[in-house]
Amino acid sequence: MERSDQRRVAAWDALAEANLCASLAMLPGAEVADTPHAYRVHTPVPHSSCNPVVARHLPTGDALAALIAETRAYYAARGTPYRWYLTPRTTPDGIGDAFVAHGFTRRATGNMAVDLAALPEAASLPDDCTIAEVHGAPQWTAWCRTFAAG
Repeated sequence: MERSDQRRVAAWDALAEANLCASLAMLPGAEVADTPHAYRVHTPVPHSSCNPVVARHLPTGDALAALIAETRAYYAARGTPYRWYLTPRTTPDGIGDAFVAHGFTRRATGNMAVDLAALPEAASLPDDCTIAEVHGAPQWTAWCRTFAAG
């Protein structure tokens, strides 16, 4: 990979991490741990998607086992589900097999977005349904609680 391509990939990786975690970190009561190994967010929202651990440069062997145990204990003490995200930039390569060996299940994650300005004016929605951009902590908190409730 050429150096300019490496910089672009690194920039996209940072952007993806920021999009996933930065808005969650704004929630009242959120706790953030930003380390070389992972970016961990805990929120009071009881849904694993709202409590991510984005893996970066992970240790192996006993050090990985200790990091996993520490992370499990951290979320268990708070009674909150959480989710690890192993991205294409997570190192070392193939670390997902070690997580499976520690009892985790491998799942692909898909994300969706829509340009609200591109939605047709005559879209049919139930009377009690609103589509709007979320701005600020109060709206983000309401969105997360609605998401967690299902």
